Amino acid sequence: TIKRVVSVANITEPGTYELGIQAEPVGLDGTSVSAKQPATVTIVVDRMSSTSVPVEVELTGQLGAGLELAEYYPSPDAIVVRGPETVLRQIKKAKVVYDISQVTSHMQTSVTFSLLNETGEEVNHTYLSADTPSTMLNIELRQEGAMPVNVELVDSPYLKDYMVEV
Repeated sequence: TIKRVVSVANITEPGTYELGIQAEPVGLDGTSVSAKQPATVTIVVDRMSSTSVPVEVELTGQLGAGLELAEYYPSPDAIVVRGPETVLRQIKKAKVVYDISQVTSHMQTSVTFSLLNETGEEVNHTYLSADTPSTMLNIELRQEGAMPVNVELVDSPYLKDYMVEV
């Protein structure tokens, strides 16, 4: 067998490095290496860091008749993402897309997000991780139009129901 070694001992800063490959025969007495292909390897070194990105919510679909959106917001409204600095610099927001077609009352639900760059493309990387895999979406509604009101009068010692007009 041939043992291949690339030494990273002299790397002290992030960057791209072209390093030579050392090759040594193992257990093959009287054997030497005459050529290596490839002779070098490219190593990319980056710092691990973290950053906070805002959560943006996009609602799709339509609410049912008589319902109106009062307010909606994510909680938390920012996500902490950890990973290589060069990748973190690309991330501009965490985006949630939620269909409100089936929403009929105030609600809170757990929703997943995608990490997006400035142009709206998803940013994926093996070493990216978020402090939470999801965020809570809070939706508050108002009802539009006339609502029936049922009034039930309860007698008191001073007023009887026939004495009150509603």
